[in-house]
Amino acid sequence: MKRKNVLFVPRIILALSIITLSLISYFLISTSTNALLLNSAVTKLTTRQRTLSQQIINSLAADNLEGKEEGPAIQTSINNFTSLEKDFLNGDSATDITPLKQSLYADYNQLDIAYKKLMNSVTINLSNDVNGDFIQLLNGENNYLQQLDEFVSKLNSYSNQQVKKFKIEEISILLFSLLLIFSEIIFIFFPAINKIEKQNKMLTEIAFNEAHLVRRPLTNIQSLLNLISESKPENADTNHLVQLAISEANELDNVIKQTVQKTSV
Repeated sequence: MKRKNVLFVPRIILALSIITLSLISYFLISTSTNALLLNSAVTKLTTRQRTLSQQIINSLAADNLEGKEEGPAIQTSINNFTSLEKDFLNGDSATDITPLKQSLYADYNQLDIAYKKLMNSVTINLSNDVNGDFIQLLNGENNYLQQLDEFVSKLNSYSNQQVKKFKIEEISILLFSLLLIFSEIIFIFFPAINKIEKQNKMLTEIAFNEAHLVRRPLTNIQSLLNLISESKPENADTNHLVQLAISEANELDNVIKQTVQKTSV
């Protein structure tokens, strides 16, 4: 029982370690993948924001040159830009940007400030046809795009750090996996081999005992019984008992022979 317990406990520990390692691996891979997908989605948002902001400025410039008021096209661009900015700053039903916003909080704030200044300039330009306002609008767009570029640069740097971190975690998991394999060899494989060797040694001893130590007295008994049988006892009951003893001795001899053959394989 003690030997079984000694082997049982390491097996339980190793099994739990393997399960824990699998769960940790799944968690790390899932977390890293989700983070990189989020970073990629936000990068796409910044590209669309850049395009929409330039569309708004181009539309306002054309309207200023032609002396027109804003039309449906520019209002649509402004609405799309505003909606996209909200998704960028707060996320939407499909994308939770909370983890990214926690890591790049200051950059998000700078972008929010630049966005509000840009939209304030857009509002002023739409309500007042003055050249100075349009210059202010251009300055606002340049500031916003600059903040956007800096944010993308920070986001790329943050993504690279996450990739490096994930590689380190992968290496750690690999090393821990190798440690588990080594532990399995030490605590399970080697003890199992030792147990098999001990059992084999014990079977060899049993085969030797049966082949030599047990069969020798059995052979003597068989010889004595045969001598008694050949002397033909006068008592019929005695003769019958001798024959029964010879039969049982022969059967025991056959059993020993079969056991020796099996343990010798």
